[in-house]
Amino acid sequence: MSVPKAAFDAAPASAGSEAERIEFAGALLGQATGDDPIITGGSAIYLHAPGLEPSLDVDISCPRAKATGVVESWGFQRRSGRVWR
Repeated sequence: MSVPKAAFDAAPASAGSEAERIEFAGALLGQATGDDPIITGGSAIYLHAPGLEPSLDVDISCPRAKATGVVESWGFQRRSGRVWR
């Protein structure tokens, strides 16, 4: 299922917290790819211990072949290797 850029852009505004914004990113990617992405790294730790300082990035593990087209459609550009901005 496709998730339009407008839906991705609107998600942070409807989130009540940084943890919800991270969860929305993973959920929207999962909806768009049909997979169950896994939030990893500092973002995953923050979801379980929200009193900590949040990570400045979101690490999400999912099949690259499906995720590449989705994140490109949301306006992200590959910077190097697995880094997108």
